[in-house]
Amino acid sequence: MGTARRRFFSGPGIENIDATVSRTFLTRGERNVEFRAEAFNLLNQASSSAPPQSRAHLQQQLRQRRKRHAPRLMQMALRYRF
Repeated sequence: MGTARRRFFSGPGIENIDATVSRTFLTRGERNVEFRAEAFNLLNQASSSAPPQSRAHLQQQLRQRRKRHAPRLMQMALRYRF
């Protein structure tokens, strides 16, 4: 047994896209306000290489997907610098 963690690589069909949008608004003097929005796993796509053959197969694929892949996460922040 090796020391590598489980599933440390991404196989074919697994896409994970992260995005960040940021805007800084200047106020008086050197003060400013920054708004930032981040999204992790933005597309939240299913990563199945083969179409399901039956309802049971589809349910099994969905269960495995929930265990393997992180859900879409979003966060927003507001920062006041002075």
